[in-house]
Amino acid sequence: MAKVICPGELLIDFISLDNGKKLVDVDKFQKKAGGAPANVATALVKLGTTAEFVGSVGKDSLGKFLLNTLKKYESVKLI
Repeated sequence: MAKVICPGELLIDFISLDNGKKLVDVDKFQKKAGGAPANVATALVKLGTTAEFVGSVGKDSLGKFLLNTLKKYESVKLI
């Protein structure tokens, strides 16, 4: 089976928990892992393909959150 390499960003999407408010007035957010290349890599793994993600993340707590999220998909290799 072909290996797919997905270069690009792995980032955090902050989702408002205050529905109906303007963004400037929102106080509560939920963090979710995002970034199109990372999303493609995880979707390919869910479909049974081997995928590799090529990118970088910070060494802070948000970077650790992103790496831990991506590690849930064991077939996604981090390069």
